[in-house]
Amino acid sequence: MVINNKSIYIDKILIIIGFIFILLALIIIAVTPPASKYEISVYWACPIYFWWLIIASIILGIIVLLQNAFRSEKLTPGWFFLVFAMIILSNLIIILLPVLRGYYVTDIYDELGHLGMIQDIAVNGRIGQSNFYPIPHILTFIITSITDTNYLLTYKFIFPLFYIFYILGIFLLGREISNNSGIVFLIIAFAAPPIFTYFNYLFLPTQMCLYLLPMILFLLLKHLARTNISYSLLFFILLLVLPFLHPMGSLFIVGIFIILGISSSIFNWHQRRNEELSIARKIKWSTIASISMILFIAFFTWFSKFGDFNFYIQQITDSLSGSTGPSEINLILERQQQDNPFTIFQIARMVFLNYGQDILFALIASLACLWVLKQLFSKNESIEVGDIYFSLLFLVFSIFYAATLAANFTTTGRSIRIFCWALTAAIFLNGIVFFKFVNPFNMIFKNICIGLLVIILSFSTIFGVFNVFHSPLIRGANIQATEANIDGMQWLFINRDTNIDIASIDSLKYLSPPYLLYGYEASPYLLNELETIPDYFGYDQYDSMIETVNQDTYLAINQRDRDLIKFVPDYGNYSIANFDQIQNDPGVKRIYYNGDTEIMEVSSSANGQ
Repeated sequence: MVINNKSIYIDKILIIIGFIFILLALIIIAVTPPASKYEISVYWACPIYFWWLIIASIILGIIVLLQNAFRSEKLTPGWFFLVFAMIILSNLIIILLPVLRGYYVTDIYDELGHLGMIQDIAVNGRIGQSNFYPIPHILTFIITSITDTNYLLTYKFIFPLFYIFYILGIFLLGREISNNSGIVFLIIAFAAPPIFTYFNYLFLPTQMCLYLLPMILFLLLKHLARTNISYSLLFFILLLVLPFLHPMGSLFIVGIFIILGISSSIFNWHQRRNEELSIARKIKWSTIASISMILFIAFFTWFSKFGDFNFYIQQITDSLSGSTGPSEINLILERQQQDNPFTIFQIARMVFLNYGQDILFALIASLACLWVLKQLFSKNESIEVGDIYFSLLFLVFSIFYAATLAANFTTTGRSIRIFCWALTAAIFLNGIVFFKFVNPFNMIFKNICIGLLVIILSFSTIFGVFNVFHSPLIRGANIQATEANIDGMQWLFINRDTNIDIASIDSLKYLSPPYLLYGYEASPYLLNELETIPDYFGYDQYDSMIETVNQDTYLAINQRDRDLIKFVPDYGNYSIANFDQIQNDPGVKRIYYNGDTEIMEVSSSANGQ
């Protein structure tokens, strides 16, 4: 008992230290001047000790949770709430860092498109005709109207609200699927690291849909248990909202419901005699089928009237016939066949720096699936429906993600947008299985396993924190779009000769549609009209840009383009020297520059032709 009391005392000290670290991190943010111009890496803009304070606070929370998971005498609910709050606050600081740094917007097309859709509502008083996920835009507009603020600020707080909803849903679902607090502690510990890369903070409805999943499953189990009609009411409200939040996300959740029914059937096949597993006995195929049908009808009725529905159907059809172009795997292999291919070490380094935490989570989840499979086919071993369910969820979404890389039937590319759903299942699977595997052993073995898990989750936290934002650390550049970027591209749009094409390096490509001026629907300049500046600006073959493009052309270049090639020299097919060449090219003249965005015109008249 003395040892337990001492352990509780140590836990409280660790929690206090964690909050001190968070306070110090906030002070550092407060005294660090916000970004006044483009910064290629937010990791360089903030002192390195700021990042280690945030990482340390998350790891301290993980240590406290892991120690309490296997201890008979645990922290009181009040102290557990503080650990929970410490993890949430640490992650919120990361998620809100673009706001705290004073970033204007990002140059990701998805976010700019969503801002245009919000502008549609502000200008026209209605959602745009092509807006098939209006819920986050309506929510942003309502909050903006109530608070009387700029929607460019308000939208940055929408995703953090969904994150809070997500982490609370994980806690509630964990407590619902198990009455063992040790399993709940482990699930929260696995949920502590930021594992979704840039999907941790960008305004993306697919991720918002995923962030509702734990709460939806919690409400579903409450609805199936018939404990309180209020849970059922909330469940069906969320259910009917899903297609308007993101249609494809709602279709994923239809599949997730069906997998729950399959898991229940597998469980009942394995162990019908266990009367204690009440959740499984409440799950009936007729109920699951009815709920799935309601959601699917809502999805189909809403989404089928949009052109994107036909596009996705065509994309799947084309992929089956092999006419959709090279897959992501083929593109990677083609890159390796070019000059200067990456070495095995370089590939491994890039993969781990970009997705280290996801690899670790996936490896643990894969081992957990093998453990569940062993239990499933062992007559004398106990297993619960949750073990089967989260194993199947992880496997199905992992296989689906692998299929999207092998066959080009989605528009998600090589991003982990789909794999995020598998990772969410892994959070629950890893927590459940780790506890069940370790708990029967003696305390020495438990301590060894706890130590190993602390190391794994610590590395997951470090990887996760340092790949949330694009930076040279992961062979990229910050996707911050400054107000000067927006102003420059809007100036070009307003003042350009419509008969002259526009070309840019990719970083300005998505800033060209004037969504922030006119809205998404009214934006008269289409993204696919923008050309890409030729490799090496054409100077590897010609002396002047006019020979390369062979017509009058506007060129748009910004600070990100220059910084990216400076700090990641092998990133693109151009070099620092090309920027000097274009400045001295007689066929190119500067017509606009605001300190960041530079607009030039390739003109035959400038070259005396």
